Amino acid sequence: MRKSFLRLAPALLLSACMRAEPDTTSSTASPFAFAEPDAIRTHAAEGCTAVQAELLALPRELVRDRCRCYARRTVARLDEDEIASYRRTGLFDETARQKAFASLEACGLQRPE
Repeated sequence: MRKSFLRLAPALLLSACMRAEPDTTSSTASPFAFAEPDAIRTHAAEGCTAVQAELLALPRELVRDRCRCYARRTVARLDEDEIASYRRTGLFDETARQKAFASLEACGLQRPE
């Protein structure tokens, strides 16, 4: 279970930084359709923690605060259109990605490749 999660963990943070491409083949709503900024912040922090712990080869506890910093800074800087895009897709759009990358740097985290 842990190994399979670790294989998927990089996708969590990377998906937050990827260009948003809505799934037009799905008839179900995004799980983030009604997400408040707190829920978006929690999702971003959890994905960041998983990915950064692996990237930096550190225990999650040692990157958790920096990932909370990243999530707080990123979500605080999102405008209404970026939040609406995230709610539709579960991904940061292009302008939100730039804010996310700046937050990674400001919080002392590595940008995933």
